[in-house]
Amino acid sequence: MAQGYSNMEACRIVGVDIRTGKKWRNGNHAPGKGRRPLPPAPRGAVVCGPSRYLREDERIHIADRLRKKATIRQIAQASLLTASCGASAGS
Repeated sequence: MAQGYSNMEACRIVGVDIRTGKKWRNGNHAPGKGRRPLPPAPRGAVVCGPSRYLREDERIHIADRLRKKATIRQIAQASLLTASCGASAGS
């Protein structure tokens, strides 16, 4: 729609129903009259801090160590020693 398409045409191009397109365009309204919709979340926002998923450099490090026939325990121990996590283990 930012490129000048109508809501109907944009929905057809993306492949969604017109009602879904209107919801995307207008945002999700909070319950109650007179409330403004929340702005959409920014795309590509980088999440900092601990994550349940490994970063790419961590995956490469593990793959390299496995290729050198290191055991999982050796890799984990080395990762714990070089971790730069600010959280304490006792919390």
